[in-house]
Amino acid sequence: MHWFKVGNGELMLHPTDTQSNTDAVFQLIVNEVDLLFESVLEKELTPLDFSNGEKVITEPTVQPWGYKEFCLRDPDG
Repeated sequence: MHWFKVGNGELMLHPTDTQSNTDAVFQLIVNEVDLLFESVLEKELTPLDFSNGEKVITEPTVQPWGYKEFCLRDPDG
């Protein structure tokens, strides 16, 4: 994994075992995940829980390891 500071947040690039144009994962760590989640909804994007079969969610998910998170799929594929 590779971590980068972005303002008050962090960006994590998560490597995969194979090279593909569809397997890139970016993780952005922010202080206010709920505010970011609301912004995503306002932009009419669809938040997902990838750890639960890409289930559409209405609020961020708290994972067993403590992260409060949600996922997005690139609307352009």
